[in-house]
Amino acid sequence: MVIRFALGSALVLMASVAFAATPAAKQVASDNYYLNWQERNGEIALDSVCSKNEKGSSQFRDCQKHAQVVFRNSCTRSKDPASKWCVAQSRYKP
Repeated sequence: MVIRFALGSALVLMASVAFAATPAAKQVASDNYYLNWQERNGEIALDSVCSKNEKGSSQFRDCQKHAQVVFRNSCTRSKDPASKWCVAQSRYKP
């Protein structure tokens, strides 16, 4: 259910209510994952890559594969072997 109120053209107030389609006990696994990492002292903290995903899950493994691709592509674009991307590419071995 979405409720919208409009007052003139400057103010719009929106509220949303969502209901789960399945009970919490029967949730279906999702193919979605979070590609995230932290940086420390200008370098990618490799122990933090994909940390928002549950370790050992398919989402975690997919995230790790994608992270390798992102690091490789970003390193290629940076053209600097000392960049954080190239360092991450050479050291990140999930």
